[in-house]
Amino acid sequence: MSVREVIQLGPPLTPALSKLMAFWCVFVIAQCLGALTALLINDKHDPRWVRHDMMAYSFMIFTSCLLVVEPGAVARLQRVAWLVVAIGNLSLLLMLADGYGVIDITSIDGWWWDRFRGWTAIPNTLALLCLVLTLVSVHLAETSRRMSTRILAVLCMILPAIVGRLTKSDAFFVALIGGSLIFSVLKVFRWLQVWDQRMMIRTCFAWTLVMLLPVTLALSVPIATSFLGQGQGMLNGIFRKSDEGLKEDASLRMYLWSQAVKRGLQSGMLGLGPGPHLVVPPVIAATFGTENEPGGVENPDPSVAPNFEAHNTFLDLFTQGGLLMVLNFLCLCALTVISTLRAHRAGLATLICCLLAFGMFHFIVRQPIFWFAIALSLVSATSQINMLRKRGRTR
Repeated sequence: MSVREVIQLGPPLTPALSKLMAFWCVFVIAQCLGALTALLINDKHDPRWVRHDMMAYSFMIFTSCLLVVEPGAVARLQRVAWLVVAIGNLSLLLMLADGYGVIDITSIDGWWWDRFRGWTAIPNTLALLCLVLTLVSVHLAETSRRMSTRILAVLCMILPAIVGRLTKSDAFFVALIGGSLIFSVLKVFRWLQVWDQRMMIRTCFAWTLVMLLPVTLALSVPIATSFLGQGQGMLNGIFRKSDEGLKEDASLRMYLWSQAVKRGLQSGMLGLGPGPHLVVPPVIAATFGTENEPGGVENPDPSVAPNFEAHNTFLDLFTQGGLLMVLNFLCLCALTVISTLRAHRAGLATLICCLLAFGMFHFIVRQPIFWFAIALSLVSATSQINMLRKRGRTR
């Protein structure tokens, strides 16, 4: 498809495509500068994971650009959003049935100890999918004109919110709670701007229920677990960890994040190129290859070279492409959020903010679902802004 577009001398240079192409151009330049810096300072790296990142980023470049190619990008992405939500809910239902032994579809163990991971390698990947499915459903409910499709979109929030909580991902929980607050503030602010006779009390009440639904579902699972456990406090049931567990997680993340900052500064804030560049923490290296480790996970080799990630999108970008890469990523996300706010798309603005919050604890740039969210936000916001401008001119 990319070759076909090039042979046709390219699609129209729309705002969405222009932003993505500008981002990827700077991204490639930053990665090249980082790789050259690593060669100059003779930095060791694991070639396997460098090739992995290069292939993944190449796939993301072509996929993200093709998502926004005109003509018909708005209708196409809206249709794809419904397909993603529908097929995603069906897949989650099959994962649950497989994980709880109702059916046997694959030989993959659906559990990571007590955390649900479905058909993914690690629970956090499934948590990211559930987060996007929940918030895309919010966007579809917000933009649906018929009551039937709006109710269907609201129903599609339920299963992803429950499964996301079963993954016991703290990032999912924090992002969903924060996203509910952001969406509530944006909707209330919008209501205050357009309050008139058409804005009925029942409409406000209905949207209030929609805003509270993801939070209620996310809280229901751990609260129920805390009551059934009889020995756990409610806070431990919600955050799934004891005080010691929280301290261990915090110390591990601080170790990785401080190491990422040091590596980025050693490169002169130019980065070290694609691939992970941190030393595997001894606590994590000790778990590799043990009998209790869940299957289906490909771990880095601690004896080869620094090949572990910071599990923070901004710091991982900083170690790969330096300060230029981080600023480039922030600019794209900021422009996307600003566009959605100008278009009065509260659901999409919340989606991007929640993905950034999730990215504070995981590396999400290599995830195709992240670029689908960016493409959907850019295209939908641009179309809505153009429509609002035309309405203003006609009036």
